[in-house]
Amino acid sequence: MRSLRAQLKSLTERKPSPEIASKIAALESKAAALEGEDGPPFLSTPESRSLVRLNSGLGTVLSAIDSADAAPTTQQSTMVTDLEKALAEQLTRWEQIKSKDVVDLNGQLKTSGLPPIDITKLLPESTDAAQTTSQDRDRDLE
Repeated sequence: MRSLRAQLKSLTERKPSPEIASKIAALESKAAALEGEDGPPFLSTPESRSLVRLNSGLGTVLSAIDSADAAPTTQQSTMVTDLEKALAEQLTRWEQIKSKDVVDLNGQLKTSGLPPIDITKLLPESTDAAQTTSQDRDRDLE
């Protein structure tokens, strides 16, 4: 997701045609909403079902379950089920973005002589960022 957004930003800086710029902006908006930011509790609103907040929620529940020397509580089990469902929904949205929006944009980029979006391209820091939890980021900010 971060790679996609970085590539969209790079394309915007190349001053594409208004039609392509509009498609880039629309795709960036979708990607930003899907990725999300840290914030209020996960699952409480549609915005809180973003990938960043779901990652945080999964980490929180895993930490709580892992810290006890007992079976998960009913509430923890329910939360894991809810998080898995929300994550599946968001991953479906991500697959739609990759298979439709990016493909459509790449067709237009090709005809305009601009480089296509490469979903498989990772940012140099992406391997570390994927392993970082929101608590790690907060600790880094302190």
